[in-house]
Amino acid sequence: MSEDINKEVENGPTTENVNNASNVDNVIKLDENYEDIFVSEKDTFNVSIEYYKDEKNNVIVEGVDDGFDITRKAKKISMTFKVPSQGDVTAISNSPIRSNIKNIENMTINEFMTLEMARFMCLIRSWSLPQKINNETLMSISPKIIKGILTKVRNEIGTEGII
Repeated sequence: MSEDINKEVENGPTTENVNNASNVDNVIKLDENYEDIFVSEKDTFNVSIEYYKDEKNNVIVEGVDDGFDITRKAKKISMTFKVPSQGDVTAISNSPIRSNIKNIENMTINEFMTLEMARFMCLIRSWSLPQKINNETLMSISPKIIKGILTKVRNEIGTEGII
């Protein structure tokens, strides 16, 4: 048997062995469509967050503040994110933020949240706010609202795109 394998390595497969391959139970069918393994800009998910300001002008955010009152009139921000592809994971991994994290297994909570923010910035595609999506706008949003959004994204896709 090993002599036959050595001949195939040296001379290429024989017709006899190629014909025998058709007897294998798990032969891949060439007419199957594998498009579902590719991630495109069409692969998205939506996240929305509700918030209001209380009497003391504090931002109270759904899913962040235990005292969020669902009976109060709240504002809603909706966002669309792209499902991460391998290219997105590479971009996030190669970001300056990721390069500052020495050991991914022993990340601090702050490092993890910073990495989540890098993922957020890489994957966001649209939102319901009138302002343009850019670093300046994102950095001026209340951190509690960002925390609420990051939590909802994490609930949707876990750590995909980060680890």
